[in-house]
Amino acid sequence: MLQRNLLLVNIYKFFNGLEPLSVFIIIYFYQITGSFATAVAIRSIETITCSLSEIPVGLISDNIGRKKVSVITGLLMTLSAFCWALGGSIDSTATLFIGGFFAGLANSFYSGSFEALIYETCTKLKRRQDFSAIISNAGTCRYLALALGTIMALIIYSLYGLTVLAWFAVLPRICETITSMFFVEPLANSPKVSSLQMLKNSIKCFKASKKLRQISALQVFDESLYWTNLGINSLYFQTLVPLWVINIATFINHILSALGYAAFKKFRKLNMFKILTFSSWIEAGFGIITIIVNSVLSPFIWGLASFFQYFKRPAKITVIQHELSPHQRATMGSMISLLSGISSGICMYLVGLIADYTSIYVGFSILICGKIILGYFYSALTRKYAHKR
Repeated sequence: MLQRNLLLVNIYKFFNGLEPLSVFIIIYFYQITGSFATAVAIRSIETITCSLSEIPVGLISDNIGRKKVSVITGLLMTLSAFCWALGGSIDSTATLFIGGFFAGLANSFYSGSFEALIYETCTKLKRRQDFSAIISNAGTCRYLALALGTIMALIIYSLYGLTVLAWFAVLPRICETITSMFFVEPLANSPKVSSLQMLKNSIKCFKASKKLRQISALQVFDESLYWTNLGINSLYFQTLVPLWVINIATFINHILSALGYAAFKKFRKLNMFKILTFSSWIEAGFGIITIIVNSVLSPFIWGLASFFQYFKRPAKITVIQHELSPHQRATMGSMISLLSGISSGICMYLVGLIADYTSIYVGFSILICGKIILGYFYSALTRKYAHKR
């Protein structure tokens, strides 16, 4: 029965990545609210809710099981998409904020739990060595769906407008929920302990493992750069090219991201730390070329970095999953996600502040400097742990 999980994971990730409204989400919120500040605040509610609920939700996941959490995630995402579509139809800002709250809660349920479900399934099936390849396939499906969503968004928006697009975006969330209902619970025989004791055990594991602390800290730094990049790259590129060119570049980025995930399978038998180091240095190299060229070609040059950014993502997930305690896997993953969320917020604010006082070019350049530092730290971990898979 557990084998079913490995068959469903690609379908689940495809619907999870089919987010046609995401291409125009801020524009959609602005169209309804008439305020950029309010539009951004709706996304902020999503981020804040996710950060505040990370650890409690991780504890819930480790107690009630992965399948139930996956179903809850889908239901919350469906409610979020419904509220956003309804908010556009009735011009209700409050409904949009409620949708942002549900989206943040859904993201906190998803964080750590999905990887935990797959890792534990592989462990029970004695296929743990295939975990990274399965995650790679799932990532490929997700980013192909994102690319498809970009095309669908442009077509539906051009023909019917953003409100119809918002209602259409509810359908993939429903499909995601239905798919999650067919997962098989891999933690059927897990011991039940109190949430407080589980949290104490998770903290104890972090204190006991220096390797886990080092990998976690670097993953937090890496995720901070990743989310800061998503937040500011379009602001930088819009100073160089029209918005429609950015949309084309975004589509290409999604395709390259999918190819990066797919290519990882060919190299998954290599040491994961070496993959992280190599990819990070190449990514930083494309970033340097991007800011040096500083022209209409920049969005496409930086897009090439997407291949390596997502080529290394299964390796990131694999090295952290190998270090997490089996019975606190989602809780510990949520602790890392919480730190990543806080760090990302600080990083985005500082880079934005620098951009306000200088220019967005300088802000983007600071981000690239961070990528260079990341490559250095990954190389240090490689020297330390290269003898281990």
